[in-house]
Amino acid sequence: MTDTLTITVIEPEELAPVGRLGEWLFAEGASLRMVRPWRGEPIPSLDEIGDGLVVLGGSMSAHDEGEHPWLADLRELLRGVVADDVPAIAICLGAQVAAEALGGSTAVPALGNDEVGVVELTITAAGESDPVFGAVAAEAIRAAHRAGIPTSDGTRLPVIVSHHDAVTHLPEAATLLASSDRSPVHTWRAGRLLAFQHHPESDPARVAYWRTRDALNDLAGTMDAASLQARTAESHEHLRRAVDGVEQAATAYEEAAGSSADLIRVANLARGENEAGTPLATWVLQARFEEVLVFANERLSQMSSGRYELIRVAEETSQRRRRKGLGLAVVDHLGDERTRDPRTLSGGETFYVSLSLALALADVVSAESGGVSLETLFIDEGFGTLDADTLQAVMAQIDHLRAGGRTVGIVSHVAELRDQIAERIAVRRVTSGGSTLKVTA
Repeated sequence: MTDTLTITVIEPEELAPVGRLGEWLFAEGASLRMVRPWRGEPIPSLDEIGDGLVVLGGSMSAHDEGEHPWLADLRELLRGVVADDVPAIAICLGAQVAAEALGGSTAVPALGNDEVGVVELTITAAGESDPVFGAVAAEAIRAAHRAGIPTSDGTRLPVIVSHHDAVTHLPEAATLLASSDRSPVHTWRAGRLLAFQHHPESDPARVAYWRTRDALNDLAGTMDAASLQARTAESHEHLRRAVDGVEQAATAYEEAAGSSADLIRVANLARGENEAGTPLATWVLQARFEEVLVFANERLSQMSSGRYELIRVAEETSQRRRRKGLGLAVVDHLGDERTRDPRTLSGGETFYVSLSLALALADVVSAESGGVSLETLFIDEGFGTLDADTLQAVMAQIDHLRAGGRTVGIVSHVAELRDQIAERIAVRRVTSGGSTLKVTA
């Protein structure tokens, strides 16, 4: 068993939390160590961050060291992360600080390059081939296309953005992965550091906050100017302009809310607010489950002499009747092609059905892990429930695994297996209370 991964997350400000990125990391079994400079917590050293680093965004500039002296320590940490090839993600402010740390430059503010809401990214050739970003971007584009969100004929990636500063020149050692129409430097890689100008951790509520914040800032500026001018002889004219400004700000807010409709729809789909009521995570599991069943049925057909086939059913048969799409039914091809609840299978049938699923899961994991093979398998009991013919069919599958280079260990009290297994370890209890081992090769 491997140790839990520890990821350090640097949160520059209170109103910029880790959000959905934290949920994804938790789902992968990672443990998050939160560091909050806005609380006065110091930036950790390279030796203290654990297995990886995430640097979130914030409203300050990458150059605001006078007000935020911890930015200097953050630049030093990011230089060390890239030099030591530590996995890292830098988002918005984090990406800008990383660019400055590695010899690039940022514009503060980036006039004409500010973006708020949803924009589309053009993926570079390097981005398409990137081992992490390329695969994630391709799947995200496909998901957006299925949800009816514009993707420019399936070639551009819709993302959530909110920034006024921007990276203007990449570090020399960095590779550009994606650009937008208004921000040429949007996503890039340096070593194992991925930098995003957009916000993969955000949700529709966060976008609504940004829109409201900007609208209120515009309104406050308009009202301040009107109040000052009201002391002059032209007060009435300036008050009229203030009213116009309020109306424009209100209109801008309404437009901002409308432009977030696609994003809200995506979020609703991910939460399972769709016709099937299926959350995104469950949909992914269903797709993987289908692959497992393909492999499982190949082995099950051999073990059951073609009698049984596993199929996925949308509704569980338990008392809670939860529609997860991960339920199983057994098709009995002997006679009337009846579909059976797996709980009606005999002990021996349950054993080789379970064995077929376990072997199939190992096949799928091996196929999707970059060539990593699950080389060793242990089967603990269950053989005593099999009749002679089924036992031979199961052993044929096990022999097939052994011929393919896998090591299969069997724990059993079935005497018939002794003649079929050349290499055995016999454990016998002795009267003294201990045990003896006898190895037969």
